[in-house]
Amino acid sequence: MSRIKAMGVTLIVNNRPDRESRDQPDGAEIEAAARDERIAYREIPITIGGAGEDDIAALANILQRHGAKRLLYCRSGTRSALLWGLAQAQLGRSASEVCAAIEAAGFRSGPVRASIERMAAGRAA
Repeated sequence: MSRIKAMGVTLIVNNRPDRESRDQPDGAEIEAAARDERIAYREIPITIGGAGEDDIAALANILQRHGAKRLLYCRSGTRSALLWGLAQAQLGRSASEVCAAIEAAGFRSGPVRASIERMAAGRAA
């Protein structure tokens, strides 16, 4: 956690549900470690079923309120990257910009591209 703090991270968003795997600490452990380093902590656990509208809105709200350097994580990073993209589209970023950022981070935007495009189009209307 001290290395994360040294990188300038001021907010951690945990996208893993507790007990997703045996080698994973529970969210409460991560939250306590973050608190010790004075890093804000939030949980939006995303299961294999994917992110729902409430999850997207929760992250959009968090991103609006915490403009500083943030760390979103899940097991591989995919759920976090896709949830981030959906939240960005909800906040009004263009679909092409959001999908390009997801791809630049090393993830495929395809699983959520249509949703991002719909959200971005809805915000532009």
